[in-house]
Amino acid sequence: MGRVTRPVRNARLLGTAFVVAALGACAATDDSARTPADTAVVSDSAPAGTVQTFGTVAPFDDAARDTSFLTFRDVLLRTLAQRDTASLYAIVAPDIRVSLGPDNGIGAFREEWRPGEDDSEIWSVLDDLLRHGGRFTTPDLFIAPWTFFGLPDSLDAFEYLIVRDSGVVVRGTPDASGAAIATLSFDIVRTANTPTPDGWSAIMAGDGRVAYVDTDHVRSPVGYRAGFERRDGRWLLVFLAAGD
Repeated sequence: MGRVTRPVRNARLLGTAFVVAALGACAATDDSARTPADTAVVSDSAPAGTVQTFGTVAPFDDAARDTSFLTFRDVLLRTLAQRDTASLYAIVAPDIRVSLGPDNGIGAFREEWRPGEDDSEIWSVLDDLLRHGGRFTTPDLFIAPWTFFGLPDSLDAFEYLIVRDSGVVVRGTPDASGAAIATLSFDIVRTANTPTPDGWSAIMAGDGRVAYVDTDHVRSPVGYRAGFERRDGRWLLVFLAAGD
């Protein structure tokens, strides 16, 4: 399966043993489970004044393959909307992984995300991940979002972003009133190594210039992702991590 190497590189924060077990089942799936990224057409050229793109990948969501997970996700989304701390902790696995090192588990999760505090980002981060699809890598393991699987193996996850929406306007300056130079839909674009104001991501334009998109519409494959595992008939959050 063409995607096996990508999750290994991008999921090291999840713990070696856990990832190897998950990927073993992923490798055993047939070609019908392959995502559009497996066969994305990569192009490294673009006319001046446009944005350099490297193929497109359509969003996908495996959740409907398992009605118990679909119901679990709907309930969890309501929990997040209500900022229900007790219900959130009830679905967090005791051995949840939030880092590659030994400091994991409920205590580490509490310290990292502080669900009981007013400024905690756990509610918005998990809500965003759950609303953007994902894949069953085994019958009992669902990983969100779909952008985690979105790049072909030939592209470095640290150098590219995935436009996760349609009709996304690319501007010449990092400002909502900046001149529009292109519109993208589910395209793969290259990041530009330049500082940007909050809320904007810099990408490469076809003529070598830097262009900008609203950060809400793009994601890195090494951004946050969440894993949900079925244990004894219950779905639990077993990892929430970012990085490589």
